[in-house]
Amino acid sequence: MVKMWWMVCLLGWASLWAQERLADFQNRVDGYYQYLTQSDIQNFSCSITTASYIEYMKSRQDTVHLYPLRFTWMRDGRAFYILQALPEFKDENDRQEVLTRIQEVKRIFQGIFMDWQKYNIYSPVREFTENARFRAGTDTVAIVDRLLEGDQEIIIHKTYTRAGLLVRDIWQSGDLKIVNYPLFQEVDGRWVCLGWRSQIYQKGEVTSGMDVRMELVRREGQWMPIQFDILAQSRELGDQQVLTQIFLKDYVFNQDIQIRYPAAQADTTAREPAPEQQ
Repeated sequence: MVKMWWMVCLLGWASLWAQERLADFQNRVDGYYQYLTQSDIQNFSCSITTASYIEYMKSRQDTVHLYPLRFTWMRDGRAFYILQALPEFKDENDRQEVLTRIQEVKRIFQGIFMDWQKYNIYSPVREFTENARFRAGTDTVAIVDRLLEGDQEIIIHKTYTRAGLLVRDIWQSGDLKIVNYPLFQEVDGRWVCLGWRSQIYQKGEVTSGMDVRMELVRREGQWMPIQFDILAQSRELGDQQVLTQIFLKDYVFNQDIQIRYPAAQADTTAREPAPEQQ
């Protein structure tokens, strides 16, 4: 009798899943995740650096100017990098060397931030257009979306378990395809992303890959990273792996931010300005 009851329940769930649409799926599983925009946080900022930049500054006998950039995220999607106080320079060449290394800090962080925001800042199940295609299979759910940026078509293909856990995230444009495998862990009854594994394909061949892990701490009720460990490998490097580390500190939330743009500068250029004193 118990066995028969379980079979009826399973058949009932299967019938409901078969009729499920994208909006139904999103409403059912969105609450299983923890991500920042669930909260009323409007913005946050933090200081960022890398292990290589810290090592470089210490080689200059400088232990003060170790975090060269202040990163600010705003709920409307804008992001800013503010250059912090700089050390004294010997000459112009010395100044250019430091600024070049700061640009490298920004470049490394930007690449990681693109994925961090997909899994920890925004909902892993809600960032789709109204034209996204939804397909529910026996064991998995697939959502395929197509975006146009200028004359470039971008295909987004995400695969979830039936329970709603994101297990694969594909971004493709032309011959370039990036496949992410996010890593989630249940914390206080919700899934929190701890990192991801990436593979990059060019014309169908794997050219590089990396494993990203985050060290998270509670800030304002949210799990925020204080360290990214990035282990990268490429076809050119063979079996050699390269470790890159990003450090974040001094989080501040919901600041009263007022942005003023020069008259000659449009808003479209303000998303990610080059590091400069603001």
